[in-house]
Amino acid sequence: MIQSKTDARVGVSDNTDIENRPISASSVNTYLRCPMQWFFRYIEGKKIPPSGSMYLGSQWHKVAENNYTQKITSKKDKPVAQMKEVFVDFFDRGFKEQEVHLENGEKEKSELKDTGIAITNVYAARLAPQVQPVKVEEKFLISVEGIKKQVIGFWDVIDKDGFVRDNKSKSRTPAQSDVDNDLQLSIYAYAYRQVYGIREKGLTLDCAITTKVPQGVIMRTSRTNNDIEDVLKVVKGVEQATKSGIFYPNSNGWHCSEKWCGFYPLCKGRKCGK
Repeated sequence: MIQSKTDARVGVSDNTDIENRPISASSVNTYLRCPMQWFFRYIEGKKIPPSGSMYLGSQWHKVAENNYTQKITSKKDKPVAQMKEVFVDFFDRGFKEQEVHLENGEKEKSELKDTGIAITNVYAARLAPQVQPVKVEEKFLISVEGIKKQVIGFWDVIDKDGFVRDNKSKSRTPAQSDVDNDLQLSIYAYAYRQVYGIREKGLTLDCAITTKVPQGVIMRTSRTNNDIEDVLKVVKGVEQATKSGIFYPNSNGWHCSEKWCGFYPLCKGRKCGK
């Protein structure tokens, strides 16, 4: 039996603190990736510093939020120079407020800032002009038939045409199949239908691609009722699995390594003699 503060690899927890905690798309995705990772994060409450790329994505995301919030009433994007100033401010301030895991110290930090400025240019030129928001970072809290917990989340943007939009920075352009099967977008669609009582016009993933020559890519997708039913089955399955308190490590994938998982030393570090 796993109790708090252990490094056992497989076990059961009777922790009841999470009994009424709402479910989020990130929580479901974490469990699907690795149930043991979910245990360390949501049962033991352990947090790990974000990687450089994760930090960059979160700070750039704030630039889009900042611009779209004022655009609801102004109907105009901020000048690109102001957007870059906003990014630099968020980027520098964030390093003072939180720990970030950098593999190459100041060199990586400088490169990340340059990349952030570059994708802000791309966002201003290719992504933002395509969007007239009516809601930005709108919270939803909805019920799902068959489970006690509610589902919580935030729509990045709902635009004037009824599209639900998600802002992401990525190292490469995602495959269309990945966008079509994205669990977070499916939950966004379900939540929109529950809250507004109508079907969304569509879903988009607005991507700032951090390649050597940055790109701005808008990828569209949609969800049928069957798609929604399928994702709700996944949500219910994860809720039942976590409620059972049985967790196990999933080594089958890129995520299970010291580089990509901050919980690796707690879970499988002794493979390296730890």
